Amino acid sequence: MARSPATPRHRLELALVALIAASVVGLYLVEGNRLLSRLEGYRLDETLAALQTATATTALGNRADVGPGDNPVALLDRPPAGYRGEQPGLEPAEVPPGSWYYDPSRGVLIHRPKDPELLRPVDEPPAEAVPHLQLRLVAPEGRRLQLRPVGPWRRPDRGQES
Repeated sequence: MARSPATPRHRLELALVALIAASVVGLYLVEGNRLLSRLEGYRLDETLAALQTATATTALGNRADVGPGDNPVALLDRPPAGYRGEQPGLEPAEVPPGSWYYDPSRGVLIHRPKDPELLRPVDEPPAEAVPHLQLRLVAPEGRRLQLRPVGPWRRPDRGQES
């Protein structure tokens, strides 16, 4: 039996099904990216909280093996996901997004997030700079060891995020 040619009604139905399918796929991609960004933000906040807690615990315990300018990752039981170890002189633009590394020449722990929107500039960053977070162990004016952000970007408090 010969097939009848597609009628305008059949073409309209196919176009409508294709439009609905494309809309669902588009919505899935947009929401999926938003969910991945939130997940990365959550992981970043958890890592920062773990680093702050480890620093405070170390300061209270008066450990002499870790001091200002040392690698804060040494205070953790396990390094954060994406940790690349010590990388002297490496620039954030030279590592893949999602990487953490410690630069012993500057004494800073650096994180380049996959989603640069997770960070906000507090100082005017250089135009060519890649958004990244820099953290340094300090002991201001003889006080206890603290973890402080340095550089032009910060992770906003959860209440300030949009």
